[in-house]
Amino acid sequence: MKAVNLGKHNEAIDWRRNDEIGDLVKEYNKMVAKLEDKCRCTGQKRKGRCMA
Repeated sequence: MKAVNLGKHNEAIDWRRNDEIGDLVKEYNKMVAKLEDKCRCTGQKRKGRCMA
């Protein structure tokens, strides 16, 4: 698994099994999506376009 980094694009993991690893992957993917949103919003906030 790659390291999660705020400055770089982090990819979601495709895991289709409903097991403990699948639960971890789902949470990882949620975290990656939130980081992407925060990073995008931070960039827009600097330009005055994000209210978050």
